[in-house]
Amino acid sequence: IESIVQSTVDRIIALDRNLNYLYWNKKAEEYYGLSKEEVIGRNILEVFPQLVNDPSYGEIRRALRGETVHIPVNLEQKKYFETYLVPIKTPQGEVTSLLWMAHDRTSEMQAQAEQHRAQQELREEHRRLKEAQAIGHVGSFEWSATEDVIFWSDEMYRIHGLKPQRQAMNMEKVVALVHPDDRDYFTENVRQCRTMPMTRSFTHRIVKADGGIRTVTRRIQSFGDEEGTVTHLSGTLQDITE
Repeated sequence: IESIVQSTVDRIIALDRNLNYLYWNKKAEEYYGLSKEEVIGRNILEVFPQLVNDPSYGEIRRALRGETVHIPVNLEQKKYFETYLVPIKTPQGEVTSLLWMAHDRTSEMQAQAEQHRAQQELREEHRRLKEAQAIGHVGSFEWSATEDVIFWSDEMYRIHGLKPQRQAMNMEKVVALVHPDDRDYFTENVRQCRTMPMTRSFTHRIVKADGGIRTVTRRIQSFGDEEGTVTHLSGTLQDITE
């Protein structure tokens, strides 16, 4: 038991009912900078006199009255550890000592904060990309070779006169939006991109949902696996009508 308690990542402290230290593990030594010889047998207010004005002192008193207390992480004060105060009782329910366990969640909270920052940056980058596409009348797309599902950016829908993300796209729908006179030319370029990894850029016409005809430049890049088999296509579409 001693080996387990000493090797744990938590601070484990034991106090008698008069708040004199009974136990002080290595993590407690590292955190407070005090060896167990410096604290065992001494009163908590003798070692930490400032504790009497700390809210946690009231929680310790609650635990001495027989209540198990959980003190959560305090984000405002940047105290990234949670504490459990567990009263040790006799069979008759009398509190004889107090077990104090503090679990340091600093690494976990920092990882969550970093993840939150990364998500914010990703959202901002996505917003800037959408704005840039709208300004330049450039849409982006990606098509998976294993599934006939095509992702379109919001601007791709707008270029075709469609409301963004209102319908899922596949190759049949894309071809239907190409001007009838340009469909063979379009499908041949796509076919070549599907045969092997390559990049192609070509200009053709599309027919918008309202019947309007626009001229666009489509750039397609195909990507393959180690055997050279095309796995997916991605690219851009720019409205160059004006």
